[in-house]
Amino acid sequence: MSDEKLLELAIHFTATTKAEDAPLQVRVEVQTLGLSAGPIDFAPPLDHTVLADLRWYLEIYPQWPVGPDYDRALGIEAKLHAWGKALFDAAFADRELLRVYDEFRREKNVTHLITIDATDPRVLQLPWELLADEGAHLFAMRPPISVRRRLKKTKAAPPQAFTLPMRILFVVSRPEGAGFLDPRSSAQALLDAIEPLGDQVTVEFLYPPTLEALTDRVRSETLPPIHVVHFDGHGVYVSQTGLGYLLFENDEHEEQLVNADDLGTLLNDTGVPLMILDACQTAQADKANPFGSVAAKLIEAGIGSVLAMNYSVFVEATRLLTAAFYGALANGKTIGQAVDAARFAMLKKPERFKLYRNDKEEAIQLRDWFLPALYQQSIDPAPFSPSLPPAVSPSTEGTRDGGIERVPTYPARGGFPKEPQHGFHGRAREMLHLQRTLAEKPIIVVYGYGGQGKTTLAAHAAKMVRRASIR
Repeated sequence: MSDEKLLELAIHFTATTKAEDAPLQVRVEVQTLGLSAGPIDFAPPLDHTVLADLRWYLEIYPQWPVGPDYDRALGIEAKLHAWGKALFDAAFADRELLRVYDEFRREKNVTHLITIDATDPRVLQLPWELLADEGAHLFAMRPPISVRRRLKKTKAAPPQAFTLPMRILFVVSRPEGAGFLDPRSSAQALLDAIEPLGDQVTVEFLYPPTLEALTDRVRSETLPPIHVVHFDGHGVYVSQTGLGYLLFENDEHEEQLVNADDLGTLLNDTGVPLMILDACQTAQADKANPFGSVAAKLIEAGIGSVLAMNYSVFVEATRLLTAAFYGALANGKTIGQAVDAARFAMLKKPERFKLYRNDKEEAIQLRDWFLPALYQQSIDPAPFSPSLPPAVSPSTEGTRDGGIERVPTYPARGGFPKEPQHGFHGRAREMLHLQRTLAEKPIIVVYGYGGQGKTTLAAHAAKMVRRASIR
């Protein structure tokens, strides 16, 4: 665990009456320092026009920008700090509230954390991850201030503990008929990030990636407990139902839409400390049901921490997020600090993908680092102590080290060739088919005309499947 103590500044939002349009009030407190101020009136500083601009920028603009779209996108990017500062000024609009913030900020040798504590949709829909003072967004300050969300009506639940080895259950859901995503992107980033930890971490890949298999695994009384569930797949928010959905597979690898209510019920009181929703719109809710997002339902169900996405997210963003997040956890950071590390990684590398039109290549860049939203019930745990040395050294090839078999960088057995000089790209659908088949059958025959890349595909598949299976 981190040696620094956690210092939390809670920003509490309440409505004066139960009426839908009742005035909002805000108060702040730093309980451990005995500081509090408010309540005072709170007026949301960002209107629906701003929220619509953010959604357009993150979900529509990147698809096929033309003409004036570029200027509109640059204008939105230029306003991100101003919008973050507007949120800060609205939350600390009174001199006494600002004094509490200043006292909180002056504390040394602590981990600073701001908690947005609210249930009102007018508050929840605001992009609090943008919070900024005069100088910078809070997560980028030195020392940084992490921002998380808490729902007031969450049931009381004891803090769940991480014990070593930390066991990650990775759910890669790629149902037929849904938009195809490379199944290697986040999984490969995860395995790279935790490689130095050796036998302090175990990764299970759930197969089949069905809701039934997930429920059976996390509720099992005979298998080791799961500490992290990482869902890698599609998510969507449906305004007609007021609920978020995850797309699982069924036994025939077709879509199974699972709503937030059902998922929360099945995972209720399973004791999972952390769930990562590497899927679009999993933190989104509307005024009809502020608890309708997948993240909110999981917090209600007793999951300790949930990392979810406020908007649609691109594959490259999830790859950067996954690598930086797990890498920071491996270095002894808290979950909140690991989220901030992921934000930095996304901010430093804004290119998300390339468009090809009129025989030209165009890089699409996004400032989407505020996409991840962290929900927590109480503590912000650090699963690994920075004082613990890595259990293994990931330098040997095909040997056993510290009880864990190291995976050769280039598979040497069976006459396999080295991977291509500039990496293995493409063949994502073939890789998914091979992984599914190998989970059910011991032998696969890859056939085709000479020179099509059969041997390279087989070598890469062997490396990926073996790398996942030895942990």
